[in-house]
Amino acid sequence: MKQEELKRIIGQIKRYDLVSEFEEVEDVKRWLENLNERQIGNFINLNIDLSNIKFPKDILLNKAFLNHPDFLHRVDMLIASGYDKRLSSAFLISNYFEDAIKLLDNPMIDEKIKSLLDSDYFINSPYYKSDLDLILKVKNPRVLQLLINLADEEDFIKSPFHESDMKFIASLEDISEEKADLLYSYVINDDALNDSWRNENLKVLLNNKYEDGLLFELLTNPDFIEGKYYRTEVEYFLKAASPYNAAALYGHMIKNSSLNFKIFDYTRKFGFKSEHLGSIYLGFCNVDKITDTNYLKELELLTNMNELIVIFVERLMRNKEFITSPNFEFDLKLLESLAAEEQFNLNIFVDVFRVIKFAFNEPTHRKDVMLIRNEARDQNRAFMAMIAINENNLQSINHDYDMLFIKNMDFSTLDDEQIRRIEYIMTNSKYINSPKHKDMLEQALNNNFVSENTDILAYLNELESNPKLLQYEIPKKSSLLRRIRNGFKDEL
Repeated sequence: MKQEELKRIIGQIKRYDLVSEFEEVEDVKRWLENLNERQIGNFINLNIDLSNIKFPKDILLNKAFLNHPDFLHRVDMLIASGYDKRLSSAFLISNYFEDAIKLLDNPMIDEKIKSLLDSDYFINSPYYKSDLDLILKVKNPRVLQLLINLADEEDFIKSPFHESDMKFIASLEDISEEKADLLYSYVINDDALNDSWRNENLKVLLNNKYEDGLLFELLTNPDFIEGKYYRTEVEYFLKAASPYNAAALYGHMIKNSSLNFKIFDYTRKFGFKSEHLGSIYLGFCNVDKITDTNYLKELELLTNMNELIVIFVERLMRNKEFITSPNFEFDLKLLESLAAEEQFNLNIFVDVFRVIKFAFNEPTHRKDVMLIRNEARDQNRAFMAMIAINENNLQSINHDYDMLFIKNMDFSTLDDEQIRRIEYIMTNSKYINSPKHKDMLEQALNNNFVSENTDILAYLNELESNPKLLQYEIPKKSSLLRRIRNGFKDEL
């Protein structure tokens, strides 16, 4: 740099009040270093009225801008626009600068668009012109904001679907804020980039009635996208009769999902309590949809099943043994009949479901669940449900007798001790198959319980009348002291 040029540069810095743009002397030195001939020439030949500058003055020190062959003209255009916000280097040297600056000068252009024009990603995008044309034609504010957000998304600019996605979104007359967020998340999702159904999925996401979050998870899950039944599964999901059916279908399609958030919805809508829902968390997961020949039939059932029971039934269907059980159809019809009743009885349903889940293969299963299903009294029904899944009782010769015994019990006449004794007789392996089993139940029912083990009872009675029969041998102190001193050597 010649001395004369340096003097003129310093003069320009002072003229345009640019001294304050440098914080330290070192900043001035770094800026002056390596200025090329074009940058020097542009800066020296700058001749504008300081009072007309509205934009941040440090733009005049921008080396990339100073190096542009059209620097002086572009400064004049900036001044004419009256634009007063910061502009990026990408904007200042963009091939679209002249078009963009006219938009900045247009009071009809949304401020959101003006801010987009200063985005490095957008200005350098190969889709700058086509995206801008779409954006300028859109009238709906939410569609406009979605397009602006996507036009400024670095990874999406590199997507082979950029143009088609932008055109699809621009064609929308209106969109909710939730759907806008959903489409944004989908089009920038890496796992959706290789999906040949991508264009169709945009429409699917837009028109889905409910459970958008679950549908999004499906459409961005690589295993699901590459699965055998991909589009058939999507169709079933879209046909779901309610949000709960959609959730159940999702759980069946993606077996590792617990769907706990939907279970909480159950508690709010249908009155289920934590004790009712406890068993639903124990969903089996041994069905492989690739080898399960009934898989599509299961999806069809879940699609239109009563929303009261659909999530519970889906958990049952996860167990291959349940699906192949001879009681499968019987149990499904029973649960559906409970849900279809005008007055849905939550407690009856829960007791029946418990027996179906844990005892669906037992020989007495159908008889047991029908007894429980038709029992209106809560205590009798809950007691029967407990016995109907008790392994010891199920294997006994007295199971049917015990179930009818409970059905005929009048709990209002029994105290807690009597109930406890009856339960113990029915569940303890020693008493279940005893020849005196039925007599013992009658004795407990009449509060006249006698232990089967008469030897123990006789001893306790005798000991009660004569406590001296029980003698304790207390070791002498010296013996204990000796053991301590010897470190319990005689016990080693």
